[in-house]
This record gives sequence, structure tokens and C-alpha cells, in this order.
Amino acid sequence: MHGRDAPESNPRIGRRVRRISMAMREVRIWFLASCEHVEDQLSALDEGELGVIERARIRGHLAMCRACKRVLRDLRATGRALASLRDDVA
Repeated sequence: MHGRDAPESNPRIGRRVRRISMAMREVRIWFLASCEHVEDQLSALDEGELGVIERARIRGHLAMCRACKRVLRDLRATGRALASLRDDVA
């Protein structure tokens, strides 16, 4: 932006831009769950027990975190192996 409405030339607009930027950062921080939190919720995610918002947080984290994707893949593989063993016993 140039001229009269540029944030650097209008302190009110500059403050608004900074407040909006800080608010967006806070939303991103809230939205991105930690690995520890995600790992605690993976079973619930797989079993469809999470609400819409929490499911979105977990999926957002999984979209960016290879380590947690690996944990989910291993969890699902373990579940399939256990189900296979149950079928063999029955």
C-alpha cells in the first residue's frame, strides 16, 4: 500500500494491522495441537469419538507432522493385527 492509507503513514491502520496479525497468530497456535495432545487423541479420532473442532485440530496437525502420521499408521496397523488375531481365535 502506498499513500495516505498505508499502515506506515497512518498509525491507526498500523495498530489495526498489528492487532489482526496477532489475533491470526493466536488462532494458528490454538488450532495447531501439540504432538503429545494429538497422540493422546488418535484412538478417539480413529473411533469417531471427537467433535468437529477437535477432529479438525487433530487432522490439521496430522497434515503437517510426519511423526504423528507415523504413530497413527502404527496404531491402525496394531488394530488390524489385533482384529486378525481375534478372528483367528474365534
